Amino acid sequence: MKLTFKALGLGLLLLSSVITTSAQAAAARGIQDKVTIIKMTNPDQKFDVAAKLQWNASYKRWDRILVTYNSNPVPPLTHPVWSYLSNMRIPTQAGTKPGENRLYKVFYLQAYCNGITPLASGRPMVVNFENATLGVYNQREFFRDWNCPNWNDTGMKYASIVRGTGRAGKVLQITLPSGHAGCAERGGDACVQWKPHMGTRAEQLTYSYWLRLAPNFDFGAGGRLPGIGSVVPHPEGTKPNGNNSWSVGAAWKGDGSVGQYVYHMDQSGSKGDFWAWNTAPLNKGQWYQVKTTIKVNAPNQSNGAVTTTLNGKTVLNKTGLRFRQTDKLTIERLLFNVFYTGRAPSKANQVYIDNFQLTP
Repeated sequence: MKLTFKALGLGLLLLSSVITTSAQAAAARGIQDKVTIIKMTNPDQKFDVAAKLQWNASYKRWDRILVTYNSNPVPPLTHPVWSYLSNMRIPTQAGTKPGENRLYKVFYLQAYCNGITPLASGRPMVVNFENATLGVYNQREFFRDWNCPNWNDTGMKYASIVRGTGRAGKVLQITLPSGHAGCAERGGDACVQWKPHMGTRAEQLTYSYWLRLAPNFDFGAGGRLPGIGSVVPHPEGTKPNGNNSWSVGAAWKGDGSVGQYVYHMDQSGSKGDFWAWNTAPLNKGQWYQVKTTIKVNAPNQSNGAVTTTLNGKTVLNKTGLRFRQTDKLTIERLLFNVFYTGRAPSKANQVYIDNFQLTP
């Protein structure tokens, strides 16, 4: 189905973004009558929208096309897809066949970026917060740092950039609200959680970060720490079948002991397996470097592995694992989450994260 921009009445969307400049919005307004919008359904498409030139054989011309995938709405005029459409250079030569495409480029709807990270070219992706503004973690910096995950339902009001935590420079402070456990309460707003695409598909990857629990931290009944997984994050309380999803994260228990929390094909029940790290309980107020390497298994083989070090010491080395039965389930998504599970304390508590890295 094709709709013109005017038919959709999208001028009102100008108010929906504060990310890009008014000059970009003005450029988009200038192109609005020259763009055809096409809605497409494709469950395998991981991007939200795309822009391209398409040869119109009936009118012998190149049309500017905006494609929205899988019921995603048309972006606001301040989204960079409109600047891309505006700056397209129309070829002087005719197309070679009806519907020929050129200059195709994909975008995330809320991304304000192109979805590409250093991992796509074999370099580490590093988030160290040094360029962030002190105070509440703002939307622009959040998108810039994490390859533009969805801004909704991430509890971002609990995330701040601070100094004075025993590490040089700025770090991310996460405040866990009192009396709330999990991520389902308050409409998904009782924790800090985001799940961005990594901008690549990997068979093996290492993620690391520095972690500190506040000196007065209450372990409650336990909680979760960041991890990685397949393109579709695995839902809690279900056993992977090798064709849907998997995940590898970390968790702490009420006594401060810590370990890996893993959803894999051979787990013992519907909940993920907890594999304790060979280390003492976490000390409050101390910085730890957590580094975990995940290797997914070859399909139909038991050769997956998870290895974790804590401050350089190996605390877990699990081999012979099965995460998948198909090579479509690679490592594609960061699962950044910090929240309580079970009973949560009656007061707010702080967790600090610094120098997060993803390394191929």
